[in-house]
Amino acid sequence: MNKNKKITWFWEDAENQHKENEVNISVRIPGFRKEDIEMVASEDQIVIKAESKKEMTDRKEGYEKVGYVESEFYRTIPLPIGVDSENIKAKFENGLLKIMIPRKNNSKERTV
Repeated sequence: MNKNKKITWFWEDAENQHKENEVNISVRIPGFRKEDIEMVASEDQIVIKAESKKEMTDRKEGYEKVGYVESEFYRTIPLPIGVDSENIKAKFENGLLKIMIPRKNNSKERTV
């Protein structure tokens, strides 16, 4: 098997790339701030939750209208066997959450 080959899969809001030494996951979460996002990793999955509540006020002569906008995001992403879920790194910028998961040293592909 070609060691430089990348395996990629897509969801509507996520992309996953398997590389020799790591797995990279990119998840689009527009409309949220970094502090709105919670990510919990276990040995076999990552759960991403985001929640945002905003108050909107419209003041015009003689009345005031107050409304609330609530947004939620929830995604469970299964992790492949052989990744090091203890050393996951993540970065959130401009609505894109990038997750980098290193592979365990003994989990490299080999020809049998």
